[in-house]
Amino acid sequence: MPVVETPHNDVGAMADAIRGWRAKGGVGRAWIAVETLYSMDGDRAPLAELMALADATDAMLLLDEAHATGVYGPQGRGLGADHEGRANVISLHTCGKALGASGGLVTCPRIYKEFLVNRSRAFVYSTAPSPLMAAVVREALKLAAAADDVRARLAALVAHTAKLMAAYQGWKPQRVADPAHHSWRRQPRGALCRRLAGAGL
Repeated sequence: MPVVETPHNDVGAMADAIRGWRAKGGVGRAWIAVETLYSMDGDRAPLAELMALADATDAMLLLDEAHATGVYGPQGRGLGADHEGRANVISLHTCGKALGASGGLVTCPRIYKEFLVNRSRAFVYSTAPSPLMAAVVREALKLAAAADDVRARLAALVAHTAKLMAAYQGWKPQRVADPAHHSWRRQPRGALCRRLAGAGL
């Protein structure tokens, strides 16, 4: 199956790519792979539209929650938490970043779990995590699930930072789905760094 790159977050282009592949005789299941939250610009994947596309084209939707785990979603379960458990969704979660541990978690239908456990060379030939790290991850997940107050504080700090940065001429946040998450696109990042350094920040 060919790998096809489409313009960022362009669901229409993804649909065209799947239709084009099918028209050329493509068989099997298409896979749509996205990050739920893109760390560089702070934008999000249009999950509702992607889920509808996956349903309409019998595609698998692979969600990388690396930057959303612990920070967004119910109990910090990520932006795609509402879609987990579906037969055509696989979610990847890092145990680093917000969880403060190492390794990763995959939530997927049982058939894919069995395939990964028995056929994935990266899994089969990797050293198993230590029992200590497994215990750390388990506790981190419990802490993240109960950390609504910490997530609210983080959102407030992000909003406060955005307000301060907006005071610099030419810098206006581009709002995304969450009002506390902003993307800065007006000037090159280096220019912002120089301005902040010049202000002693």
